[in-house]
Amino acid sequence: MGADTSLVKGKNGRNSMDKTTKGKGYRLGCRPGQKDPRTQASDRAWIEKLATGKNRGESNSVKWTKEELSVGTWNVRTLWQTGKLELLRKEMERYRCDILGLAEMRWTGIGEMNGGEVLWSGEEKEHKRGVGFLLSEKAKRALLGYKPVSPRIIVARFGGQPINLTVIQVYAPTSDSSDEELDKFYFDLEESLKDVPRKDMKMIVGDWNAKVGMDCTGWEGVIGRYGYGERNERGEKLLEFASKYNMTICNTRFQQKDCRKYTWVTPDGKHQNMIDLVLIERRWKTSVRLCRSFQGADIVSDHSLVISNIKLKFRQTPKRQYKKRRDIGSLKIKNIKDKYERSVSRRIRQTDMKGSNMDEKVKTINAILMDAVEEVVPTVERPRREWISDTTLVLAKEKRKAKENRNVSEELNRKY
Repeated sequence: MGADTSLVKGKNGRNSMDKTTKGKGYRLGCRPGQKDPRTQASDRAWIEKLATGKNRGESNSVKWTKEELSVGTWNVRTLWQTGKLELLRKEMERYRCDILGLAEMRWTGIGEMNGGEVLWSGEEKEHKRGVGFLLSEKAKRALLGYKPVSPRIIVARFGGQPINLTVIQVYAPTSDSSDEELDKFYFDLEESLKDVPRKDMKMIVGDWNAKVGMDCTGWEGVIGRYGYGERNERGEKLLEFASKYNMTICNTRFQQKDCRKYTWVTPDGKHQNMIDLVLIERRWKTSVRLCRSFQGADIVSDHSLVISNIKLKFRQTPKRQYKKRRDIGSLKIKNIKDKYERSVSRRIRQTDMKGSNMDEKVKTINAILMDAVEEVVPTVERPRREWISDTTLVLAKEKRKAKENRNVSEELNRKY
């Protein structure tokens, strides 16, 4: 599945910039306080959410914002389980992540859910691999378009201030995969990069299944001084790719404890590695305030949540207003039913349909019925179906605390 550079243009008008942004940027140094998908075309082309363009009266000057947004990545192992998506939403809210890239979703096909809250690209039939995004409400409104490239690569583009942001989520082949599969992955990734507007801030996040190590000799512009572990052959290939496209690995640029560096733990718990990485273009590396892993985040995965803070603000689009639907079921109630019948009878008596043909009479009666519904039948909001119970959430919280206590014990054992 190679990258298709065709573009599907949207029909909406130009975007308007929201002058106000609610909420404060999340500082990573502190501890954070209806599955009916709409499938998309199978050619994996760009899917535009909004028409791009500059509004009249906007300034040409580039102004840096003091606000920050959070971009993360997480290998969730699978979302093909009832309630796991809801657990993921809870963790995303807890860590105040705006854009969360997902690896190993194991959903089939390509598409979006809940108006762009979840985007994914998977295999046609098998529940294997698969990548995607989970977006906050703020990020969902700023989404300009997305492109499902393959079950290992998906691209999303967001309107930002002072520049737009393109995030690529990847899931690289494991060490058991062949060299041909690895070469195809990097070929698709390079083609996807070529399709991104040159002026965009570009980030590549995901599970690279590669260890870049601690030694930055010869790779000073690609990795920082604070790496983790030993480098392997896949790590060399990743460094060559990053050097070719002038990118730097954010995980290695910040001095912090080891538990905030490693992102994957072996099943026996004896070895840790840093393989879930955040890459950004070198010219924008100073925009990244912090990048670290969070061992306290839990979604039954051997990988850790990785989040980076970026000095950037979303360009918001107006929130769509949804019209409330009429509660037709209330017509079974006697007093509402009687009012409806009286309203229909009154309107028929007041309407002169003499000389009208059959089609005109049908249109007139249909209008009468609709007007009576608007007058008598009350509106109702469709309740959101909860996919997970309160009991499950309590158990998840207890499990997370137990995991935190275990991490503290292991840290003390290594220290003493």
